[in-house]
Amino acid sequence: MKKSIIIFVAVTVLSIGMTVYGWTFVNGQVGEVTLTEETISGNSDMADGLTVGFRASSSDGLHWTNRFDYSTKKTESSFKRGELAKNVDSIVYDDIRFTGWSTVPYFTQLKYDWLDGLQEKKIHAFYNEIQQKVSKNGLEEEGKIRLKDYLDFYPVNFRFQFGTKIYNSDNALTGLKVYDRRGLLSPEDGASAYDGEVDLYTVLNSVFKIPVIENEYQKYKVSKIEDYDYKTALGYKTEIEKPLGRGEDFYEFDPILVIQEENIKDGKKWSHPDLSGGLSYKAGGENQADDSHVGKTASDYGLKNRMLFIVNNKTAKGASVDVSQIDEGYGVYELPIDVKATATIRMGRRSATVPNPKPLSEELAMVYPLDEDSEYVEMSLSGNHRYLAVFSVKDGTYFVDLVDADNWTSNGPIEVFPASEKMTYAWGEDGSLAMTNHKGHVAVFSLTGSENEPYEILYSGKVQRGLDNALFDTEMVSKKNSRAKFKYGIDRGLAVAAKDGKAALVQNLLIGDSEFNIRNAALECAIIDKSGIIYRGRLKSNIVDLEYDMSEDEMQMIKDLRNGAVLNHIIEPVRNENWCEWKVSAKQ
Repeated sequence: MKKSIIIFVAVTVLSIGMTVYGWTFVNGQVGEVTLTEETISGNSDMADGLTVGFRASSSDGLHWTNRFDYSTKKTESSFKRGELAKNVDSIVYDDIRFTGWSTVPYFTQLKYDWLDGLQEKKIHAFYNEIQQKVSKNGLEEEGKIRLKDYLDFYPVNFRFQFGTKIYNSDNALTGLKVYDRRGLLSPEDGASAYDGEVDLYTVLNSVFKIPVIENEYQKYKVSKIEDYDYKTALGYKTEIEKPLGRGEDFYEFDPILVIQEENIKDGKKWSHPDLSGGLSYKAGGENQADDSHVGKTASDYGLKNRMLFIVNNKTAKGASVDVSQIDEGYGVYELPIDVKATATIRMGRRSATVPNPKPLSEELAMVYPLDEDSEYVEMSLSGNHRYLAVFSVKDGTYFVDLVDADNWTSNGPIEVFPASEKMTYAWGEDGSLAMTNHKGHVAVFSLTGSENEPYEILYSGKVQRGLDNALFDTEMVSKKNSRAKFKYGIDRGLAVAAKDGKAALVQNLLIGDSEFNIRNAALECAIIDKSGIIYRGRLKSNIVDLEYDMSEDEMQMIKDLRNGAVLNHIIEPVRNENWCEWKVSAKQ
């Protein structure tokens, strides 16, 4: 079978001594791109009114910006040499996670007012006795305990970033222990630097009461540290292992989480339905609504800066845990964050005031109830931050709940397709949502314009063989130490747009096997309505040779090189700049 290959503008000899093949142009032939539509199935008239676009670049400063109008079958393309900025994917909204696998709170015992009632645990006394003995005699100690014999509820640990501020309960508790050992726990001694984290730790542990399961164990090893800074560290190291042998299991506080950050000074173009008159703004841009917005943060307009999260309700082996004792019930929790807060940093005789976002722990609240029997996999905000998609699995089926994240209303979870261990989704700029289970099923949601029922499921079902992987990347989000059974991926390259009962899904063309996830500067396009796929086609580009037959060894080599080397002459698509848009009413 013929496979496509990314084209090289000039012949390049790689370090491994292999000449890279497939180039078709000399310098004088480099210029505007021509796109040619090729129908694979269905009728291309179903794409009338659709315009699609993408960008391709090489690392040595060649750039092609292209658009194709399905109504006229015409290409518009521009070519540029030199530097051209790329849109950088923000990691703020979807890629920040709690880390719930730390062991520090299990053996941090403090005489600190805010921790009163939380730290006086049998397990802390157990570890403290061993730690003090090891510190004195220098002999390593190890053993195994049943956690339920020493601890009633799991400690809630966290590490996350908001703006430039990192919140780390482990760091705060260890720091306080160092201050405690030195007799410096009073605010004027500096321990107050941890107050924000300790306050949040206290609130989270007061609210999320999850009983320790019967069959969880800890293997421990405590050893002395000979050389250490007594002002910043402790004189011992405690290592905890959580075994998963026969009859053993464990639970870790590892919620799914999304952070909403609205800051008019961050240089990003954005709009939000909370802004009166649909105001949109681009910091530093030429078309600012008026100068009164300069220097203001989104909080000045009443926009929300917050963390939303759902506590995981499964153990490492997939057993359910008891979430019935959570203070306000099981659901989506909202933690507002004050982005106006600042801190003063001193550098010698100099000082500077910097942003210091502060979680408003006292305002933590459950805002949307959830089903305790479902397993929650992921949640994500739409581009304008108005709607929250909550992805869950129950009884072997995937569900999606599209929730109004301003008013916390919804028509309830919608069944989409059979569950599998992998799921990938992508938001469209118009608020539409597409997803797949990588087992031949695709679902598409579109906005209706109705306040009572803002979303409808445009299609959910089987698609042509291989189309799911042709449209959706198969790489999953990697979450360190996570034991979640169901993995998810966020497709940065799939463009989605829906109108008049049809949805367009546009993606860079896949080269060969999807496991290599190599895509080139041509497009795959599918049109879906309630009956399924009504058109599938390609937009072939004259900077891509679709006839070259690339072997799997060659694809692996290209993937390895992309991960570890600069390929100066290779032309690649700028994945997060694909787009599609319905300009006029689509034909029914």
